[in-house]
Amino acid sequence: MPLLLVLVDLVLYRLNKQSLLLVVLECMLYKGCFTI
Repeated sequence: MPLLLVLVDLVLYRLNKQSLLLVVLECMLYKGCFTI
């Protein structure tokens, strides 16, 4: 999975100051955030 997209998405979420829960959900959707 493209980890770059995950990192960019996480950064965008942090910049938008969204809920941490959304970041976790995105992580689960990608299924490649914690596992390389």
